[in-house]
Amino acid sequence: LALITGLGWTSGLRFYAGAPLRTSEGHVLGTLCVLDRVPRALTEVQERALQALGNQVSRLLDLRLARLELDHWLAVEANKLEALRAAEEFKTRMIECSRDCIKVLDLDARLLSINAGGMEELEICDFAPLRHLPADRTAVLGLVTTKHSALEAQDDLLRRIEQATAY
Repeated sequence: LALITGLGWTSGLRFYAGAPLRTSEGHVLGTLCVLDRVPRALTEVQERALQALGNQVSRLLDLRLARLELDHWLAVEANKLEALRAAEEFKTRMIECSRDCIKVLDLDARLLSINAGGMEELEICDFAPLRHLPADRTAVLGLVTTKHSALEAQDDLLRRIEQATAY
């Protein structure tokens, strides 16, 4: 009753009825209670209503906790996603700034990309015709634009394309 006294109630409390507030795991958090200075008795309907209200408050507390936990995990996942995005951006910048020839292949060893350093090293001006290069690489020889003169041997150009798509 110290809590009641602390809320301004004086002695003279004559009626108390309460319904326990339990978590979904069964832990008791407290009670939903009705207090009065006048003696009373609850009817069976009132007792069931108080119990239903207690259950409703318990479920709302569970939902609030679940929402707080969900918000926390959403924030954690958003932070992970941002870190992944930043790491991917950093990796892309590092690859693009490198003077080395860096190629990205798919699991079927098809060329997906090549960095600017690689294009310069292999003297390739346009990567688009090389993207997803088919197994018969000679089919795209006429599509590739290079710094080479038109008179340069096709063998040299084919070697450069093979070099670009090699593991």
